[in-house]
Amino acid sequence: MAGETVMDGFVDFKIPINLRRIITMLPGAIVILAGVNPMKALVISQASLSFALPAAIIPMIIITSNKKLMGEFVNKSWAKIVGWAIASIIIALNVVLLYLTFTGNV
Repeated sequence: MAGETVMDGFVDFKIPINLRRIITMLPGAIVILAGVNPMKALVISQASLSFALPAAIIPMIIITSNKKLMGEFVNKSWAKIVGWAIASIIIALNVVLLYLTFTGNV
């Protein structure tokens, strides 16, 4: 839904609803038709997404901590601390995941 809002409102790019449904269902259908275990595919997809999460969180913290950009809505100190702590934890867990994966312990 958020993607639809961005595509419709900001970049004036519209995709018919039926085509949008096909595009969103196609990856799942390919996984099922390929005979991949759906639970394993789900775990792999979520692990992959965890590596992209810091790339979204870190710029968000930096931008929302900029008083020039945010004015009175700039992050409070506690919000910056919590944000950086969460980003650090996610990065640390990703490092652990990589280590366990490449050492064969997962």
